[in-house]
Parts: sequence; C-alpha cells; structure tokens
Amino acid sequence: MPTHQYPPSIMEKLSKRIPLFINGSNPLKMSILNRKILILRKDLLKEMRRNSIIKVEDGEECHNVVSTIIAQSHLMPLSVYSQPLLWDYDFTFRLFKLPDIIILADGSCYYSEPITYDKTKFVYPGNFDRDGSFLSIRPLTGEIESHVI
Repeated sequence: MPTHQYPPSIMEKLSKRIPLFINGSNPLKMSILNRKILILRKDLLKEMRRNSIIKVEDGEECHNVVSTIIAQSHLMPLSVYSQPLLWDYDFTFRLFKLPDIIILADGSCYYSEPITYDKTKFVYPGNFDRDGSFLSIRPLTGEIESHVI
C-alpha cells in the first residue's frame, strides 16, 4: 500500500469509451465543488478482524473501523507486520485535516447510513458484485443516497 494507477496501456481502451474516466491511485483524494472526498479501496474490516484479540458485536464493527481510523489519524491502522507500507508514500494515508467525505470501499462491511464524525461523513458503499448496492453522492449538497438494483 499505496497502489499506483494502472498503466496507460491497460486503461487506453476504457478511457476512449468513457471520456470522463479517472484512473486513480489507492487511496484517491479529490476535490469536487469545494468538497474534499477520499476513497480507500481496502478491506479494512477483514484485516482488523484477523488481527483483533477482542470479539466485537456484528452491528458495531463498521463503527469500530471508523473510530480506529479517527483515533490514529491514519487510513491504515494496522501494524506494519500485517500490512506492509511504502514509507515514501505514507503521507497519502494521513488524515491531519479530515476531508468532507471518506468512502471506505470495504467488501466486508455495508452500512446504509453515513457515520458522521466532526462534519466528516464515512460511508461504506457495499459490494456491488454481491448485492447490487451502490451510493450516489451529491457534492453540492453533501447528500448521500443508498441504492440497490
């Protein structure tokens, strides 16, 4: 972690078919209409379950991931032994100024309502492949809507 963009040779056909396609890194930080949005594609809940010594109740697991990220001000709250980290790029995981929306694309956790902490909304979009769920975000108003196909 972090991961770089896919090479342009791989993404060339896709970017020709979709004109506004963004080939982003992981994590991806962007700004839309003065809203700072951060997207992390990592199964943090699964990794935290594997390294946890305390059993957490099912309904509280998503909240635990958010509170751990906030407490450590870092998107990778795991030890370096369980999740190797490229130290030259560690700054991309730091959260010294919280963005407006943090999207945790975690396949293990689906939580339909955003978890709000100090004006920052943490959202789990769910697993589109498994249950057809996705989120739509309106950056101008800050509204987040959950949808299922």
